[in-house]
Amino acid sequence: MNRPARAVAVSFVLLLPAPTLAQAAGAAAYEKGIEHYTAADYKQAQQAFEQAVEADPGNADYHLWLGRAYGRRAETNSGLKMLASIGLARKTRACFERAAALDGENLGALESLFRYYIEAPAMVGGGASKALAVAQQIEAVNPAAGARAWAVYREAQKNFDQAEAALEKARELEPAAVGHLLAHASFLARRGRHEQADALFADALRREPDNPSAWLARAKSLIRGKRKPRYGEARDLLRRYLETPLAEPDAEPYANVRKLLKEI
Repeated sequence: MNRPARAVAVSFVLLLPAPTLAQAAGAAAYEKGIEHYTAADYKQAQQAFEQAVEADPGNADYHLWLGRAYGRRAETNSGLKMLASIGLARKTRACFERAAALDGENLGALESLFRYYIEAPAMVGGGASKALAVAQQIEAVNPAAGARAWAVYREAQKNFDQAEAALEKARELEPAAVGHLLAHASFLARRGRHEQADALFADALRREPDNPSAWLARAKSLIRGKRKPRYGEARDLLRRYLETPLAEPDAEPYANVRKLLKEI
């Protein structure tokens, strides 16, 4: 590049509006955060996502992933550090709520917030009534995902018939989605209906034999169901999971899978 052209290029960069420069900084920090998160370095991921949020506070995805990093840190704390998990859990909730407020159609944010409300105790902001409202939002964005959310909500309320009906609806709405099939199979396994669960798991694995989520769901169902004669199958699936590079940053961490292996 000759000198005048270089000068023009430099001048152009300097004249970029501040929001564009901030967005670029946020995107760079976000990418670093995803790298750390995928490597299960949640503290470094948290710091990178905090930088992304600071650079571009209007980006819902940055708040979502910061919440996920806080959540993973809360899950992995042990010993005296467990006291810090309460604060991290509250930060997790705040990030999910902020992400959902910024983008009411961000399905990842809505589903993460829903799961938080369903699973977290009231002392850190969980609650079924809050989950109910988010399930309605999810349904408005994606009816099949909404049906899955209703299934989780109904099961938490011990309305098992309604939960199963919601799972069947999700499968009807998106028959090609293996995730709905796995959710239904896992539900049946939890209810002790193993023969039916086995058939659905077999269908899911036939459709997507190289899907790590399917391996993990199947292994969990065998372990949680205490099906000792089939623990060998569960071990093989878990080991295969541990040997496979995970495509999704928010996939089940290897550390959790190793804990499952120790149970059998």
